Amino acid sequence: MLLLLEAILKHMRVAEAALERKDIATARPSIERANDIIYMLQCTLKPDVAPELCASLKDIYTFVHLRLIKAMATRDPHWIREATRVFAPIEQGFQQAVKLVQQNGQ
Repeated sequence: MLLLLEAILKHMRVAEAALERKDIATARPSIERANDIIYMLQCTLKPDVAPELCASLKDIYTFVHLRLIKAMATRDPHWIREATRVFAPIEQGFQQAVKLVQQNGQ
């Protein structure tokens, strides 16, 4: 899970840098990859197990997805920065959770 979240951020950062350079040929596949992973994660949510968490994650995934689409449509890296600002804490939270699990497992 953590690797997927890291991959989303990596693809968003590549796309942002590409849009800043006006390099659409590099930005487009990075945005598409980030959106593909987001869609896959959204499909794995199990609201019957954790309804509030799933609702929050679904909202965040939708927000990020829409910002990435706006970035591609307008070719404006601002929208990717906004998506990254909202998404980065999710990845950081999972990093902390993995560390806690590893510490408690030892």
